[in-house]
Amino acid sequence: MVTSTETLRAPAAIRDAQPLAGEALRAAKKRFPPRPYEDAWPATSQSYEEVVARLNRPPLRAASESTHFYRRRGATLILRWLQDQPGATWQQRWNASPAAGSTGAQWNKDNASWVGYDAANANGILNTGLFALVCADVLRPSLHWQLTRTSTNLRAIICQYRDPDGFARLQELVGPEAWSSHLGILAKNVLVKLLIAKGGRLADINVGDAIEYMEAHREQRATSGGQSLFYSWLRELGHLPPDAPVSLRLLHRTSGQVSVEQLVDRYRPQSKPIRDLLSSTSRNASPPWTTRPWRTRHGRS
Repeated sequence: MVTSTETLRAPAAIRDAQPLAGEALRAAKKRFPPRPYEDAWPATSQSYEEVVARLNRPPLRAASESTHFYRRRGATLILRWLQDQPGATWQQRWNASPAAGSTGAQWNKDNASWVGYDAANANGILNTGLFALVCADVLRPSLHWQLTRTSTNLRAIICQYRDPDGFARLQELVGPEAWSSHLGILAKNVLVKLLIAKGGRLADINVGDAIEYMEAHREQRATSGGQSLFYSWLRELGHLPPDAPVSLRLLHRTSGQVSVEQLVDRYRPQSKPIRDLLSSTSRNASPPWTTRPWRTRHGRS
């Protein structure tokens, strides 16, 4: 006679099965790789004199003479420091410096000692200098680096000078209310961070970049904080492919529509003929991120 415990006990194949939560994310990451972090492009390959000359000219030159002075002063101090680091471009030298291997918060704490500048207002001057070099696309701090510190001024400058047409079109698409809302500001911040880290314009941001940001943000902050809106905005711009995920929200926690082949892999049948027979039915299965996510124990996904 079978006891109640034996009736409820799952077969060994099911007990040992691999979890499928997040399968949609793994599949999307494989299908949509992010752009690489580059270390050489025209702006970062310029000489010291060429970079300083660009900072002295509009649109990078600040309207206020005092602001321009401090930005230029901080930028030249950073450039001279980076000249002592190994590399052929400013980004390569930045990558070789202690700044790139730390965090934005650590930069804010130790920049004066790294650069070797001990003035009373050294931190502020070096931060404004870094601001100028980032705006000029001379340096590209990584997403992880950016997520540990913030700059409200960067958003306005990047929107205005990096891709004014792209941001103007996006603003028209989403409308004034969404554009100026709290979530809208968060979404713009994300787009700016992606442009800073990877270069290019809004049209160049791909699905992999967006997924990379969401994963980096979860590592730093644990939750999305509503910032998945930026991905919806990218879809509205029409630059993402038709088979891109409909949403990135909860993609890491759901399986999506799991294919037969994935289920076969999960239970690992020992018989090769049976495995081949089951797997052959999955050839025309839809990608798991293109369908409605499964419900979770927390409610609607």
